[in-house]
Amino acid sequence: MEAEEAAERNPSGRPRYQPTEQDHKIVQAMAAVGIPQEDISCVLDIDAKTLRLHFRETLDKAAIQANAKVAATMFAMATSGTCAPMTAMWLKCRR
Repeated sequence: MEAEEAAERNPSGRPRYQPTEQDHKIVQAMAAVGIPQEDISCVLDIDAKTLRLHFRETLDKAAIQANAKVAATMFAMATSGTCAPMTAMWLKCRR
């Protein structure tokens, strides 16, 4: 039994981190709005290196996906014909 428990622990003596679906949702939401990795790892109670090891793709893509969603909403508003200020802003920013 002790050998099995030792195999499940990393060299520092802590149990190995097993990310959950809830952890993935937390990382996605926090990274999308620009929360620093050190703060995200603090919320999950893991080291920043462990965060990057398990969530590298999410950390790399979350902000890009959030920006794309906002841009799509802005474009829809600008081209709807019902939001003249957004249309003007879109044209001004695109030049």
